[in-house]
Parts: sequence; C-alpha cells; structure tokens
Amino acid sequence: MEEGGVVLLGFWSSPYVMRVKIALEEKGIQFLYKEEENIILGKSPLLLLANPIYKKVPVLIHNGRRRWASKGEDQEDAKQEFLKSLKLLEEELGDKPYFGGDQFGLLDIALIPFSCRFHTYEMYCKFSVEKSCPKLMKWVNKCNERKSVAKALPNPYRVYDFVMEVKKMLGIE
Repeated sequence: MEEGGVVLLGFWSSPYVMRVKIALEEKGIQFLYKEEENIILGKSPLLLLANPIYKKVPVLIHNGRRRWASKGEDQEDAKQEFLKSLKLLEEELGDKPYFGGDQFGLLDIALIPFSCRFHTYEMYCKFSVEKSCPKLMKWVNKCNERKSVAKALPNPYRVYDFVMEVKKMLGIE
C-alpha cells in the first residue's frame, strides 16, 4: 500500500473519480493521482489491495490506509475531518427540508447514499452523527421516508456487518 500523503486511484472517464478530484482540489489537498490503465481488462494490484470487494475506482488512500483501517490519532484525525465535512453540509442545509429547499433534488440524491455508512463510522470511531449534526440527521430521516430512497439504500446495520466481515477477512482489527 502506498505510504505517506493522499493517493487517488482512478480512471480518466469516471465521473466519480472526477468528483473526488474536484473536491480534493477545492480543499487544497495535494494528492498523487494513479491512473488505472486497463480498468476494463484488469485491475492493478494496488486497486485490488485497496478495494478488494468492489474492485472499482475511485479509491482514496491516506497514509497507506482507508479510514476504517486507521487507529489511534490517525482515526481521531479522520473522525474530526469527517465531522467537519458533515457540519459544513449541515450549515448549507440550514433549516430547509432538502438541500434545494422544499423539493427533493439532485444534491439530495447524490448525498443520501452516504448516510447508510453513518452507523459504521459511529460504531468504529465512537461518536454520534445525531448529536454532532442534528439538522443533517433530520434531513437523513426525511429522505429515508421517501419510497425511492427507502428502496435503494441498504440497512445501515447490514453495512456495518459487511464492513466488519471485510475487516476480519483482511486481518484488520
């Protein structure tokens, strides 16, 4: 695994990779970009190691790890950075029911899938999204009332169990 700094594994035409590049640039975060040359025909050993289950890009590696593989001070730093991002989103949401106001829109659709991982982050990093960002969790709950969202998002407890299984498989305590 790459050591030191931030590494982004990607493929030139992936809109998901483009999102990550834009976000890193906007935040002023220096990163090393590694292009997956033959993503259709084969995956690099680094991609297979960093994302063994899905084997897809983008993959963001920080100091040689993924967030849930970190411990101690690294984990605390990752948690604080995550909470800072959530609070920024909460500030943008304000008292509106959705990011676009009264209507459920594209930004809501783009962001809500991440909420099914909140429980995993809370359990592993020992914090509460609800306590830190109550308005954001109100938005999550409102979005989850929508039939389309309820049908599409996995159960957060199932996501947690999956992550624990992957960690066990990879020998990450």
